Amino acid sequence: MILPLLRLFKNRGEQCGIRRLAKRRRPWPGVVAATWLAVGTLSPAATYYAAPDGSDANPGTLARPFAAISKAIQKLSPGDTLCLRGGAYYQQAWAPNSGTPYSPITIAGYTGENPILDGAYTNPAASGSALFLVQGSNVVVSGITIQRSYGMGLALEGPGDQALSVTSQSNLENGILVLGSADHSLVRGCAVYFNCCNNQNFTNTSWSSGLSAARGGFNSTLADNRVWNNWGEGLSTYECSNTIITGNTVFDNQCNVYLSDVRGVRLEGNLIYATPGNLWSNGGSQVGIMLGDEKYTPPSSDNTVVNNLVMGCHNSLYYWQGVKGGGLIHVIIANNTFVDAAGDANLKLGIGVHARSAVQNNIVSQASSIPIALAALTNGISFSHNLWSESPPLNLRGDGDVVGGPRLRAAGPIGPGQLEADYFQLLAGSPAKSAAQALPAVPVDFFGFPRGRRPSIGAIENGRSHALPEPSNGLGKP
Repeated sequence: MILPLLRLFKNRGEQCGIRRLAKRRRPWPGVVAATWLAVGTLSPAATYYAAPDGSDANPGTLARPFAAISKAIQKLSPGDTLCLRGGAYYQQAWAPNSGTPYSPITIAGYTGENPILDGAYTNPAASGSALFLVQGSNVVVSGITIQRSYGMGLALEGPGDQALSVTSQSNLENGILVLGSADHSLVRGCAVYFNCCNNQNFTNTSWSSGLSAARGGFNSTLADNRVWNNWGEGLSTYECSNTIITGNTVFDNQCNVYLSDVRGVRLEGNLIYATPGNLWSNGGSQVGIMLGDEKYTPPSSDNTVVNNLVMGCHNSLYYWQGVKGGGLIHVIIANNTFVDAAGDANLKLGIGVHARSAVQNNIVSQASSIPIALAALTNGISFSHNLWSESPPLNLRGDGDVVGGPRLRAAGPIGPGQLEADYFQLLAGSPAKSAAQALPAVPVDFFGFPRGRRPSIGAIENGRSHALPEPSNGLGKP
């Protein structure tokens, strides 16, 4: 039986457990249901405690907690919980123990307190290691802060592992990495920022990422996270398959979202943007969505990019071919809203051996003199029912296209952490309304509302989210 994630924690004690996650702005994509773990509502068998002023000679009770997190984790069996009291833990943590899908191990912050695992840039001893390494399966980490690691912040390596409401910041390498055999893992509701600090101010020729699912895993989900100000890719998935990336807000990273060497990835319903003059735009590409193949392991194919909102990035979407070849192979890029790129083009498709791919129902709007699109070769890609704010190159035009301003609401704050999806609402009289082609791959819009028989072009359906007035300052009108 597959049950909603939050029911797993329904019967846990109030002192320690999973912090209540914010309500999603949109339902999970239908495909996600098939990747969720089968979880139950079993109460934990035992609860242990650790505290910065505890002692490993203690029994791990609330009154007499452990000091070392790794020491406490050794006590945990399926269904058990380790509750971390607030304060700074200057230590490395390792979780080799495993739970089960119906009875996971939980490591969580004490309610109302903020436990901080702090590497002070001395732990772990070697780069490439994690300050908090989870190698057991079905382990849930929740409600803690991980910072200043000499390597990575949090690494999940076991099947069914979960990171919920974790803050990972100021680490030299990755903030949160889902790695290797961590199949069917979930990272949700996390704040991931100012990581990849070994590349701060673009001092290295290689770098890590803020939040990634990578190298061997499949069916992982990265959802409802906020990812910003990372000195590398903000949110990425590479060398794996069937990752679901949905509901995230990603802004002002060196590169915001990156898909490389992946198959079956679904990138849906994310808010992605760059703010003018941010530090991470000076030496980085700061692309909104980048697709490519670095290693060709596996060659990318069968990926879906739908219902995303992208604004202010170097390119809204950019495909590039790696040194070993590749192209857009059975890729759907549909019902996205791409607004006001700041680089060499809004939509940019590099050279590649493309096949069975489609670019449909997208809004591509560019107010400045920057080209609306650049494409080297488009053989193997079909274009149709896109709205272009100006005429695109001949090889990108297709049936059902609309040329003209999209009449977006374009009102509200647009600073770092301030942009909201309502900025991209369609106003009355928008030529994008009811002008799209219905696609089985995109049954709902950004907010999860059904698209119906006459859907609109772009990520947000006609009048389907909030009853918003037209802006009084006239913004968003063509």
